[in-house]
Formats: sequence, structure tokens, C-alpha cells
Amino acid sequence: MVDVGPLIMGHRLSTRETFGAYTALTYEKGSLVLRMLHFLFTDTQTGEGQAFFDMMSEFVREHKNGTASTEQFFALAGERAQKTPLGQKYGYKNLDWFFRQWVVQSYFPSYRLEYHIEDAPGGGAMLVGAIFQDGVPDSEQWFMPLPLVIHLPGGKMARGTIAAYGAKAPVKVKLPQKPEKVELDPDLWVLSDKTSVSKQ
Repeated sequence: MVDVGPLIMGHRLSTRETFGAYTALTYEKGSLVLRMLHFLFTDTQTGEGQAFFDMMSEFVREHKNGTASTEQFFALAGERAQKTPLGQKYGYKNLDWFFRQWVVQSYFPSYRLEYHIEDAPGGGAMLVGAIFQDGVPDSEQWFMPLPLVIHLPGGKMARGTIAAYGAKAPVKVKLPQKPEKVELDPDLWVLSDKTSVSKQ
């Protein structure tokens, strides 16, 4: 999917050398991009993602019996995304970055979290490390939030996000206890070649 071209190319992807590329990208990668967009609208603490479906319904109502462009879709999605928990946490004003990365460009990143656990001042623990983003040129400075799931003693679980930015971004997460297990995007919300976790 990556070598053929970006989603924005549409039918222009179909040539004698790339037979079936349009269908593969539009219906396979396209659906995965929408899944990532759904994640951006989801409250990772509760799993509530109704805001995504509300935005989709609004877009359909606005353009019913008419035409609509990809740019119009992302303009509305960007406006609504500002009000989501992730939009407020990371302060993005629109989704131009997401559109550029996943629709206009065709890179296929891998994500790797390397971490260790330290005692936190005042009790608890601190997850300290870095998240690496491979497969994207350093000049692009791709940004992408990823789900983080922390398994704690006693069957407890904590959910949140960390953000990849560029080739390497620092990570520091305060925890109530030392974790038994740390998972990065276990539900495969974010499209990647590989996603892994390594405890140092």
C-alpha cells in the first residue's frame, strides 16, 4: 500500500503496473484512517467515542443529496476534534497534520516505546523513557497520539495516551504503583508497520 501512493491520488493510482491499487488503498487503508480518526475522538479514559459518530452524522446531513470533498470532511472533523479530550490535551486547533500525514503522504511508521520504572517522589512510580517513530523522514516531524494501557497489581488497569513526535519523543507518566505490564496501542487503533514495547 505504501509504495503505490497516497490516498489523495484516488483513481490516478490505477495503472497497468498498479492494478487494484485504488481499491486496496481506498477501502483498506481508507478504513484504517477512519479508524484512527475515531480514536482521536474517543475518550481514552472511558472508551466513549460517540463524538466521532456525531461528527460523521453532521457531515452527512450537511452534504445530503450534494457533493463533498475530502478537504470539507477534514475541515469539519478538525473543528469538532478541538473539543475532544485528546484535542484539549494536545492542543491541536485542526486536523491538518493528520490529513497531511495519512491522506496526502504515504509513509508507514513503526512505533517503539522504551521505558524503565523509577520510584516517584512522594510515593508511587514513574514510567520514564522515550517513544520512537521509525519509517518517516526526520524532516517530516510526524505527530501521533497513541493509546497506552498500564496493568497494575490487583487486576487494576489505567488507560491514557502518549504522543510520538518526530524520530524520538520523551515519555514520563506518573503511576500510583509499579506496573505489572505496559502496552502500547494493544487494540491497534493506529496504523503502523510494527508497534512494540521494551522495558529497559
